[in-house]
Amino acid sequence: MMMRKVMRKVARNVARNVARKVLAYVCYGIFLAGLGGYAGLRLSARAVLTTAGEVLTQTAICAFLIAGTALLAGCLTAASAARLVRVTVWILFVFYSLYLGYLLLASAAFSRTATSLGYADYFHSAVNLVPFRMIAVYFRSSPRYFVINFLGNIAAYAPLGLLLPALFRRLRRFRRFVVAAVLLPAAMEASQFALRVGRCDVDDVILNTTGMLIMFFVFRAALRMGIFRKVAERLGHR
Repeated sequence: MMMRKVMRKVARNVARNVARKVLAYVCYGIFLAGLGGYAGLRLSARAVLTTAGEVLTQTAICAFLIAGTALLAGCLTAASAARLVRVTVWILFVFYSLYLGYLLLASAAFSRTATSLGYADYFHSAVNLVPFRMIAVYFRSSPRYFVINFLGNIAAYAPLGLLLPALFRRLRRFRRFVVAAVLLPAAMEASQFALRVGRCDVDDVILNTTGMLIMFFVFRAALRMGIFRKVAERLGHR
């Protein structure tokens, strides 16, 4: 009787692990198909996604990658699961960095087309070096404009506030992270100026940095509360 119970338990565990692996690979397949489909849309001159469409599409694609990793990690040893999670975070970091660069430098949905103005005219018409000037405009504008520009600028760099300290231990120190949180958006604004696309705005740097800092503090709080350890335990690595 005892042997039967053990065998049944082993069989259930094997079946569960097989099911989780199958579902994980299905999620990875959907992730890759989503990437291919999105690349096809971007290469099609006629296909233009709205701002909401861009955000929802990329969120769904990344969700399948995360789901696949969560499922597969529960079938691995703790060390193997940790390596898988780190690879996944790297993929998310590279993917999001490239996607953010595309949105801010080349996306038709965000009107990122090079102007014919010379640098002097572009500087006077599309560059703001006065802190909080445009932020004040956002608060006086319509709700849609406020969401897109104020909240959108905060949210745009927020994922990096999680991904950077997750990948680089040195950036878990507040002072070092602040430097990175200022330099990254500033470099993007400088790139916009060099290419003369969109607006080059110091308020964007302020809002982008704010978004990164918010998520950095969320990451720090999660570390202190042991949330990552608890997640690992739920996946089966006790």
